[in-house]
Amino acid sequence: MLTLRDGLYRYDFERQEIQKINLNQFLTEEKKEQTLANQVFVDTDNNIWIVTPHNETWLCSYEQNKLQIKKRFNIPMGMSITQDQDKTIWIGSASPLVYCIDTNLEMKSINILDSNNKFTYTFIPGITPLHNNKIMVSAFALPIKLIDKNNHAIEDIPISQEDYKNCIRRSVIIPTAIHEDSRHDIWIGTVSNGLLHYSSANKKLEPVPGTACTDISAIEEDEQGNLWISTLYGLSKYDRTTQKMINYYEADGIGGNQFYDRASCKLPDGTLVFGGTHGITFFNPIDIQSRQNVPLMFESLKVHNQLIHPGAGQCIEKHLSQNPEIRLRHDQNGFSISFTALDYSEFERIRYHYTLEGFDKYWIDAYNNREAYYANLPAGKYLFKVKATNHDQSVVMGENAITVIIEPAPWATWWAYLIYMVVATVIIGLLVRARMRIQAEKMALKRAEYEKEQEQRINRMNMSFFANISHEFRTPLTMIAGPVTQLCDSNEITGQNKSLLHIVQRSVDRMLRLVNQMMDFNKLENDTLKLKVKHADIISLLQKQTDIFRVNAQSKNITLTTCGLEDSFLTWLDTDKVDKIFNNLMSNALKYTPRGGSIRIDFDLITRTQAGLCFTLTNHDRDSQYIKISVSNTGSSIPEDKLEKIFERYYQLSNPQEGTYNWGTGIGLYYARSLVRMHHGHLKAENLPDNEGVIFTFILPVNDVSYSVEEQQSDTLDQQSAFPLPMPLVQEKTVEIAEDNNLKTILVVDDDTEVAHYLSTLLSAQYRVVCRFDADNALTTIREDAPDLILSDVVMPNKDGYQLCKEIKDDLQLCHIPVILVTAKATVDNQVQGLNIGADAYVTKPFDPNYLLALISSQLKNRDKVRNLLGKATQTDNIEENMLSPQDNAFMTELYQLMEKELSNPELDISHMTELMHISRTKFYYKVKGLTGENPSVFFKTYKLNRAAELIIEGKYTFAEIADMTGFATPSHFSKSFKKQFGVTPSSYKTVAKGN
Repeated sequence: MLTLRDGLYRYDFERQEIQKINLNQFLTEEKKEQTLANQVFVDTDNNIWIVTPHNETWLCSYEQNKLQIKKRFNIPMGMSITQDQDKTIWIGSASPLVYCIDTNLEMKSINILDSNNKFTYTFIPGITPLHNNKIMVSAFALPIKLIDKNNHAIEDIPISQEDYKNCIRRSVIIPTAIHEDSRHDIWIGTVSNGLLHYSSANKKLEPVPGTACTDISAIEEDEQGNLWISTLYGLSKYDRTTQKMINYYEADGIGGNQFYDRASCKLPDGTLVFGGTHGITFFNPIDIQSRQNVPLMFESLKVHNQLIHPGAGQCIEKHLSQNPEIRLRHDQNGFSISFTALDYSEFERIRYHYTLEGFDKYWIDAYNNREAYYANLPAGKYLFKVKATNHDQSVVMGENAITVIIEPAPWATWWAYLIYMVVATVIIGLLVRARMRIQAEKMALKRAEYEKEQEQRINRMNMSFFANISHEFRTPLTMIAGPVTQLCDSNEITGQNKSLLHIVQRSVDRMLRLVNQMMDFNKLENDTLKLKVKHADIISLLQKQTDIFRVNAQSKNITLTTCGLEDSFLTWLDTDKVDKIFNNLMSNALKYTPRGGSIRIDFDLITRTQAGLCFTLTNHDRDSQYIKISVSNTGSSIPEDKLEKIFERYYQLSNPQEGTYNWGTGIGLYYARSLVRMHHGHLKAENLPDNEGVIFTFILPVNDVSYSVEEQQSDTLDQQSAFPLPMPLVQEKTVEIAEDNNLKTILVVDDDTEVAHYLSTLLSAQYRVVCRFDADNALTTIREDAPDLILSDVVMPNKDGYQLCKEIKDDLQLCHIPVILVTAKATVDNQVQGLNIGADAYVTKPFDPNYLLALISSQLKNRDKVRNLLGKATQTDNIEENMLSPQDNAFMTELYQLMEKELSNPELDISHMTELMHISRTKFYYKVKGLTGENPSVFFKTYKLNRAAELIIEGKYTFAEIADMTGFATPSHFSKSFKKQFGVTPSSYKTVAKGN
């Protein structure tokens, strides 16, 4: 045994005696106080090699209890020494040199540092022979080297860069020891990087974790193949079977924790020896017994920091050391458990770990603390486990466990949850039931809305159908109303026949009102019906309507009496709306009065106070006077609970025993009340005394204060009433015009042959009438015959009257022809649509024949006026605005400009002009003919003469110059043509013009 400063010692195992060997005898005086030696090695021949720090290595022998030096070798700073299979001694130094001494005691040095290495300084603390006759050298900051002992060739062991980086994580490699085990695996001890393992089989270098310290001092292998590694803090055993590391410390009996580098050896009997600061530690691994389990027990239980004593009714019934079941209430969920290991000799090295299964997810390292704390634990069953380990946690020395039960709160027990479940089930059931009821109600509501929507859609379809039928009714009514009006206006019919005709005329008017009522009901549903009141005699209106119903009443033997209709009364009313209200009430009364019964009509003027006694008035009822009209009839009464329902739309009494009112469509009374309300009035139904019949009463305001400005219209008569055309005058005019063969042509376009025939009959006495029954044939005829006026229906198959009118007005050749649309579409929107596309006039069916004749005559006179103006004008600036359409105005402006440019051209003709205007000859001819009434050649000459007249009036030029400027070949020809045009010679025209 070699010490650092105290020399060499010999230990006799048999006698267990130790003997010191003095090394100073081999040293000079100046070296005696220095370190004596740092390595000792015994070779296979029992020679003792001592490496000293004095740059010497001694080969010694020990004989007769005396140490003698055989030879000294000059090896500077030796650090490690070993012997190979050939008995060659290898010594690593504190330099890049390795020294080898063969059996002949010849020494050689080998430099392991190559020229490419960046390190110039190194030392070799690790050197060992391998089974393959090579020497492994581990030096500071250098790769591990192999030296071929035969030729001393040096090579690096094959280690990947990735493995090297994985093993050397801190600084550079600083080897301390190197060892080849019985399996030919290499184990390398390092400073800071722990133990490294190099496998010769797969050439892999890997770290071996778990050593007591990462600063390795020495490595030895025992007889079982396990490795023992001394470190700067503790001794480690690496079990090659389980590949686990077991660490031993001073507390385990190894004497101390700090061991010296390369201070170890294995004795022939298997005893391992390790040297450290504490001295020598030697043991035979076979003699080391496995550790016994350390008893681990629970000591005490604290709840909310209060110590719990065992007993009946307590949290524990036995002492905690007997592992009783711990049962805590819900309010005792904060507790602590103390525990201890019964190993008083090694209590300092025991380390505790605990976990609460069901709560903790991992083991908690308590170190030397022997109590575990828990707070606010939820209710449940837990298992508290604790274990004791050695200091490095490599061995579990003891384990124990105890059950902890935290009872739930009363409101969190199973029976509480059962109650909750029952209550929740009941609530959910009620909610589901309520939801199902709500869904059923929603479905019923949706179904009702759908049925209502379907009903309304069907009603809209029906109303649309009846509105369309009403349009169709107006056409045949035209065929009736026209001739009847003419017969009524005829002076040849007198007496009773005239009276009958008047009845027919009033009935036709009533039919028209019924048709209009149907159309108005459709407007009422669409909220497009408007109120238009004017100052009129309501009694006169009621008398006319009463006379119509009187004939029907007499046929049913019904007595019709009136009261208050003998005089006249002017009030503000919409005659059309009041007429429909009264007609509905009278039709109802006449329909439901039995034969032999009576109907009474009462008219009265009442004050607002009196009206308030009969009806519920509001702030909107501002008038001070009202007219009160009542229609009563004998017969069946109406049940009291149905007096308001009969005014509902489509309501019908379902039980004939309750009454017969409102049977049929169910819209008459609803329509009447809607019109009354629109008229700012009120309508109600009552039973007569003793249930002898029904009386309907409505009131309307008298003065204009109840109506807005938009609802009022000026008190003027319509066109037909203001300008009647007497029948005899028509006949006389027809006779006069019939003698004139130069009749104007009117084109009638209507798909209804009866209407076309009627119009032809009406107009043929004064005009030449051409009939066409569709728009396409009409366009062909227009282009061929160029009529003076077009009379067209709107509703026609394929192409309607609007499209026909648009095509006419868009055609330059035809746009000057007047177009009158005649249709049953009587709304203002329809009229606006027709006028917007260019129609000159719009006439609704049925029309008054006199009005139509006057309208046609007016349109033709306007055309004649335009022609006369164009025949006298020389530019469009002299023509009044709106006399010409924009297209006609543009055409004539361009024509006047071209004629002005060609004024002096004697060869000006239609061919030259059409070429200049880029228009066909035919189209140009018909256009000029239609606008001016003259063919183009005559119009050109007329224009030149009109310009000549203007030049004569100016007085700047002579007649000869004017003749030449206007394109006349000779002055005589100019004078002759001028006299023919104006009736005077040019010289006389100047005198006449000055006189004027």
